Amino acid sequence: MPAHPEKLLAIAGMHFKARRFADARRAYSTALGLRPDDADVLYGLGVTEVELGRAGAGLPLIERAIAANPSRAEFHVGLAVAYTRLGRFGDALKSSGRAVALAPASTEGFGTLVAVALASAKRSERFDAMPPPSDEKDHRSVSVIVCSRDEQKGRRIRAHYEALFAGRDFEVIQIYDARSLCEAYNRGFARTSGDVVIFSHDDIEIASDDFASRLLRHLSSSDLAGVVGTTQLAGTSWIAAGWPRLHGCIVHPNHVSPGLVFDCYGPIPRDPIQAVDGVLIAANRRVCETIRFDEATFDGFHFYDLDFSHRAFLEGFRIAVAWDVLVRHDSIGRSDGSWQKYAQLFLAKHGSRMTLATRSPKGTWPSIPMAEQAQAVAFHRAMVFAQDMH
Repeated sequence: MPAHPEKLLAIAGMHFKARRFADARRAYSTALGLRPDDADVLYGLGVTEVELGRAGAGLPLIERAIAANPSRAEFHVGLAVAYTRLGRFGDALKSSGRAVALAPASTEGFGTLVAVALASAKRSERFDAMPPPSDEKDHRSVSVIVCSRDEQKGRRIRAHYEALFAGRDFEVIQIYDARSLCEAYNRGFARTSGDVVIFSHDDIEIASDDFASRLLRHLSSSDLAGVVGTTQLAGTSWIAAGWPRLHGCIVHPNHVSPGLVFDCYGPIPRDPIQAVDGVLIAANRRVCETIRFDEATFDGFHFYDLDFSHRAFLEGFRIAVAWDVLVRHDSIGRSDGSWQKYAQLFLAKHGSRMTLATRSPKGTWPSIPMAEQAQAVAFHRAMVFAQDMH
């Protein structure tokens, strides 16, 4: 075997990629004798030990690599895998969260975080995210506006929000005769008195704990918040830009088999959000007084959300994606003839300021089948726990 460290590393890497782990171990071990403090050698040998079923031996090697070079996201991915093999899911979540924080555009880091969180949820491990700061002095009032065509849905969503905001200064404005969502939301806002205004679909359920506190926290540092959105509006859908410009998560029914689907669009955003989906939009009152819904252009039930949130972005308002709020939405959008009509109107209004996406982003984010909502909630807690660490 050659004594030159660089050649040894190249040979070890080739063995590792070919899954010849015993050969890789020999090459890395020889290289370590020549470079005992080299982070790449330490990491390579560490992950090789993990693949050989010796996670206990690999872990300290990976930790030494990180001590030598703590900014390498891939090192934290390897550490997360080692912790997972040892059943140390809390440590694995922290390590994968660190990897995502260091390289938020890395599919490897985010994919590892998703895999670790899913494994912990399946084993009924519980990791609660840090609770929101005490809001005893937060006396902001809240108004919720909901449009509905179904009185039963209307009664259910009213009771749901009344439970979520129990003990707070709170009101629900319900509209059953909307001519369009823009028209109804403008009409509903005119009847509100709240410092914070929520525009909500009637077929959702807030599945996460501490919703009121978490939402108000986001609206202390931002002006508007949604649960999913994009840092680059690149077409007639907020998902048009694809990974890594999508952020947030949502749960919806699985239309192929029983159960649910949990869509993990992307991690907590580092760049400004340009638009959010309308399943739930919350805003400070000043935003709604400045940016009215465009009922003249969008006189139907599409594009009210992209137009409103994107104009808020263009006006300089700060937009958040509330990753720590899990929403179950019991329907999906339809791209019918009406949608196509309003898509063209949207492009006529905003297209000149966009860099339009040239390919479909479908399938570029983890979309995970879940047997039941309890599993989705456990998975969400783990994802938030990992990202809250950083």
